[in-house]
Amino acid sequence: MRHFLVVFVCLLTVGTLAAEELKFNTEDFPPFNYELEGKVAGPARDLIEKICTVMGQQCSYALLPFRRVIENAQNGEVDGIFSVGRTSEREAFLLYSKPIIKTGYGFFVLADDPIVYSAIADLKDYKFATYGPSSLATTLQDVVSPIGSPNVELEVKLATALKKLSARRYGDKAVVYANKDVGMGVIKSENIQGLRYLGDERPIYYYVGFSRRRVTEAFVQGFNSELDKLRTSGELENLFSKYAITPAEESAK
Repeated sequence: MRHFLVVFVCLLTVGTLAAEELKFNTEDFPPFNYELEGKVAGPARDLIEKICTVMGQQCSYALLPFRRVIENAQNGEVDGIFSVGRTSEREAFLLYSKPIIKTGYGFFVLADDPIVYSAIADLKDYKFATYGPSSLATTLQDVVSPIGSPNVELEVKLATALKKLSARRYGDKAVVYANKDVGMGVIKSENIQGLRYLGDERPIYYYVGFSRRRVTEAFVQGFNSELDKLRTSGELENLFSKYAITPAEESAK
């Protein structure tokens, strides 16, 4: 009898939530999230909309500066945010979906550089560049610490770093540390020539985060259940294929 009541309460909570429009915020972060013809677009938005439709849920989307995205979720002014990394600080105010996107932090080098990457020690004689101030730049400082304290050049924009690398402004032995998919997108949009992706330094996963002040755990469980169905059927991979984005595997954390 108690089990029945728990299930009934969960279903009632989900049903009550479904009567309202869910509001999702994200940042301009191509190729994952961006504006197209005045609307939020990208693989994560498509995935969320598909799950919302299956769950009978009306959902809306807005593109904002990242600081506001986080603040609105923390203050309970929005129901969900995407595509976000999972951190212990954010878990205080976010309930996370299962991972939806897999990408990586890694290195771009000159196309004619024969280096093969297996560990950071392979780059001990290289100059490093990225954009910042940013969490990526902070991560890079930790990454290079095992090989001493090499000079890290910080640029305001990733495009600037990649263009300088291409023009050999950093020399013949240099790398740019960046998100793999973001870097590939910049290279394509800016028509930057003569670079290649050397390899991942670490895998990165992105999630949908739901505000604890507005969304129940039961709803997130329902969302994850529909996500699992899309992953198992192969529909998630098909959904992301037109963006050339890799969906996260089921076992990812």
